[in-house]
Amino acid sequence: MGIISSFKKRLPIVGGGSGRVSTPSSTPAAKPMSAPAAPAPAAQEPRGGQDAGAFIDGFVKSNTIAIFMKGSPAQPMCGFSANASAILASYGHDLAHFDVFSDPGVRQ
Repeated sequence: MGIISSFKKRLPIVGGGSGRVSTPSSTPAAKPMSAPAAPAPAAQEPRGGQDAGAFIDGFVKSNTIAIFMKGSPAQPMCGFSANASAILASYGHDLAHFDVFSDPGVRQ
């Protein structure tokens, strides 16, 4: 099985699975849609309701090296955050980070 190119050479079909072609009669019937799930409970603020300014002040004072970034050093969400966390981590010291996407008050 394959496709014949303009050069009369047989090209393989990759990723065909079992090689069987499904027909409308062999496909299972569509499942009815279920009711949407209940909305997830609102996530709690990581700062526990504390004033954003007081939280930031405490976070910076309690950590030798702290970065407020989009995402985490393992999964940065922007190029600047990736570069900044990589530079700080390259010094070999513990790096405390805070994901600003997790708390809009701290992000502002």
